[in-house]
Amino acid sequence: MASSQITHVSLFVAGVEPANTGSISCLLKNGFQPLDPAPDWEGTVYYAGERI
Repeated sequence: MASSQITHVSLFVAGVEPANTGSISCLLKNGFQPLDPAPDWEGTVYYAGERI
């Protein structure tokens, strides 16, 4: 998110399976929040983070 090549991007979204606790922990520590805590029809939860 800090790359100078993507300074025009303000919203980042990552899809993670609920069992992937390592990735979820990393996203939460970096300010991402779930868009909806319930998994979608494929079993994925999406997390969004905005550039500060």
